[in-house]
Amino acid sequence: MEAWTGYGMKSLNDKDYVLMGLPERFRNANWAFMQKHELASHFEKYLKNLSLARQQGIGCFIGGIPSSGKSYSAAVIAKAFRQNFYSVQWLDAIEGYQLLSWNREFQDPEYGTWMVRALAVDLLIIDNFGAEKATNRTKIMLDVVKRRIDSKSPTVLTTTQTPNQLLVTYDGESMAWIKDTMKIVELQKRIESENKKFISDNF
Repeated sequence: MEAWTGYGMKSLNDKDYVLMGLPERFRNANWAFMQKHELASHFEKYLKNLSLARQQGIGCFIGGIPSSGKSYSAAVIAKAFRQNFYSVQWLDAIEGYQLLSWNREFQDPEYGTWMVRALAVDLLIIDNFGAEKATNRTKIMLDVVKRRIDSKSPTVLTTTQTPNQLLVTYDGESMAWIKDTMKIVELQKRIESENKKFISDNF
């Protein structure tokens, strides 16, 4: 499989996708689709400067309405990092909260627990950020983001919640840290799939 753009050198295989935790529905995420649906302009400069993003710990905060391409865009970013030989981990906010709070062992013993993995990878993706509020245990996910910010490790967050809604879930100081260290993108246009149906809310 060729790199979806000229920015990566490594060809990804099933082992890469499994280790990354990238959902199967996003394994074919590609730059051509991003260009077709006017998503590319939001992320092209970021993707051309991955080494700088990694060095300075610059992540992305991708907000917007359901079916606007948030998770798809995050998947393209994840693939770009991995194609440039960076380590990547994808976590759904609710499932990730459970894995982190219960101190579960990561699937590969070399990495220890999920918490160790989440803090150590070059890029962490937290999909549906803020959804874990249903657990009444937002502290763990927020602590992970804060600790990664402190160590200058980039994190990509996707969310359907507005900034005001997130302020209810998290404190204002934490949101300020996120805004100061992440590229902020708001996607407000729903995207249709090839069969003219709107893509799922997980997209």
